Amino acid sequence: MSDARDQERDEGEALAAEYVLGTLELAERQRAEALIRSDAGFAARVAHWEQHFAPLNDAYPEVPAPDLLPVIEARLFGLPAPRQRFAFLRFLGGAGAAAALALAVFMAV
Repeated sequence: MSDARDQERDEGEALAAEYVLGTLELAERQRAEALIRSDAGFAARVAHWEQHFAPLNDAYPEVPAPDLLPVIEARLFGLPAPRQRFAFLRFLGGAGAAAALALAVFMAV
């Protein structure tokens, strides 16, 4: 009987530590959050592991992911308009057509 209780306690310790470290899958994380709300003993284990790992927060500065800013800007402002590669050539074509039309009108008069 003691072995089952020890195993259950060890699993609870592991779950609490993994929850604090953020390594749980979604279903396990949700299970841990439900246990925190309903089981004071488990909540105390989580608090213990939070204190245990707290020095790690001070050891490493928070660094955002390098591609985070473009993702945020895309969400806020939309994606940039695609570059028109041949816009200058279209401008030259339109200007040439206008010049040809002006020359034709000038020659006709």
